[in-house]
Amino acid sequence: MLHKTLCYALFSAAICMFMPLFAQTTSDKQEIVFGQTGAFTGHFKMYARAIVRGIEACFRHTNDTGGIEGKTLRLVSLDDGGDYEKFKNNIQTLQTQFNTSMFIGLMDTSNIRSLLPRVKQGKLTVLFPWAEHKDFQNPALTHMINGPGLLSPQLKALAQLDKVLSKKFAIFHGDDNFSTRAAQTLLEHLKANDQTPVAVESFNLFTMDIETPAAALMKKYPKVVLCICTSAPAVALIKYFFTHGAFGTQFVGIDSTFPVKDILKYTGVTFSYSSAVPDPETAEIALAQEYRESMKKYFPSEPLSTLSFMYYLSASIVVEAIKQCAQDITPQAIVEKISAMKKTELGGYPLDFDPSTRYVFGKKTWII
Repeated sequence: MLHKTLCYALFSAAICMFMPLFAQTTSDKQEIVFGQTGAFTGHFKMYARAIVRGIEACFRHTNDTGGIEGKTLRLVSLDDGGDYEKFKNNIQTLQTQFNTSMFIGLMDTSNIRSLLPRVKQGKLTVLFPWAEHKDFQNPALTHMINGPGLLSPQLKALAQLDKVLSKKFAIFHGDDNFSTRAAQTLLEHLKANDQTPVAVESFNLFTMDIETPAAALMKKYPKVVLCICTSAPAVALIKYFFTHGAFGTQFVGIDSTFPVKDILKYTGVTFSYSSAVPDPETAEIALAQEYRESMKKYFPSEPLSTLSFMYYLSASIVVEAIKQCAQDITPQAIVEKISAMKKTELGGYPLDFDPSTRYVFGKKTWII
């Protein structure tokens, strides 16, 4: 997806700024280290940054409030630019140089799929990847926990929106496998509600030609456009509609479009998006308040976002699991504690682990 080389300056900054990773720990170690590799260069760098800031804010808050039984948490994040060879090399580096067997917040579906044989064997543990694939939702993957990357609940929520059910709507998505599968899933949910879009158009991720599908969509005069993509193509689509006079069209995206609101906040565009967490700026639950305070303390120049909040939540779940492990702090023990989080809550957020999908975020979806 992304094709930039690993920058030594960024590598060094990652070691200093994000701290090192999750090692295979034992009770006699005073530091618990987690690992992550992501696209810190290229088109997805904003997302990678939000993911790491959320995790790091939680870890720092935990460390500053006494740690866990005297132990502190660390995170090592390396840049892979979305490139498979760099991803593979980073995983090996994190394993060999940091004695790491557990990873949190990994990015890129294809890259993560390459790890599944080792995950199934229990050699690697993958927590809360920012990716989704049917292969991840496998009860046999007892060393994998899904969370913010699971899109299916969001798609089901979009298909039930009143503004979709009551108006002419269209679907706009990328032509990659992930977006195409998501669009197909959305169509299936809509069909179950006896709803059919007036148009379905895709754009090419390499050429980023938005005008051609945008023009095709406008010919059908949709009142609502559902965007299965990231923020950049969604913004380009909206600008095209506005440039050509379609000011009354509403746009709804998935969680990866969360930056659109800020990018277009002065244009008057009507935009909303689905999310696995409530609005981090306004939610009154204790976890959201803690997240806001931690971000203000540790990363005051960083914007609040649903993505960084999702990973603050993900890291908080890991922290809670470690606390429950007592002296048996191992990857297997941590996963077992997370797997036991059923019909409960953490800081006011509902958790309900589903062994069939390895998903722990619960069933509720927010529209922001």
